[in-house]
Amino acid sequence: MNYYTIRSLGYDSLFAPADTKSAGGVLFDEFVIYDPRQAYPRYVINYKVTEIGVPTGSVISTKFHKHEILRSRSFDTSNELDYHFRLAEAEFRRFCKNRDVVKITYVINPVLESQFLETSKKFAAKYGARAEESKPILAFHGTPIERNIESILKNNFQRCYNKRTAYGHGHYFSEFSKTALGYAGRVKALILCKILVGRSQDAMGYTKLARGYDSLRVEKDALGRGKMIIIVNEKQILPQYVVHID
Repeated sequence: MNYYTIRSLGYDSLFAPADTKSAGGVLFDEFVIYDPRQAYPRYVINYKVTEIGVPTGSVISTKFHKHEILRSRSFDTSNELDYHFRLAEAEFRRFCKNRDVVKITYVINPVLESQFLETSKKFAAKYGARAEESKPILAFHGTPIERNIESILKNNFQRCYNKRTAYGHGHYFSEFSKTALGYAGRVKALILCKILVGRSQDAMGYTKLARGYDSLRVEKDALGRGKMIIIVNEKQILPQYVVHID
């Protein structure tokens, strides 16, 4: 194919579909143009590969550390902590617009990050790296006992916190911040976690996690988001933020 062949067929570009490399194609989706006037270089994206998916990788620590990030009118695009604040704030306010976020605690826990990464690799090997079951989601946890928060950030969820059994044994989360607030009582904070739900089993009432499933899900919406997500294995959980509200 060249410019004249494409134009004679009535086209302006060529689309090469992914996963055709074994047949002489390409590994990823590609668009091919033959007239440079069809392209306009607009941005240069500088990136650094990290294991946990941090935007720039500039805020790192080899031991447990917490960054307290206060809300600010300005947004410094070179400051990674500003990105963390806005990510956690946006996730909270998607489903709870009548409460203000006053502070975000961003948590770095290398031990739990390594544990979560290993679990991610197992899910990728089990379901495929591109499968939805292998991708983490963000979900909130509310606790009415404020001292539990620090322990969870340092040691992850333990069996002593595993007391809710309405829909089955496990650690309870919600993809909806407003729902999680209902479990926080007078505590003005929610823990925002990355969780690997894997293959979710839908629960209507008390449900025992069946073989072949990785989590329980209650009242899913059109996008598959759960009003409640129940995780039994704490290695599928990475506490990453504390959202402090007014």
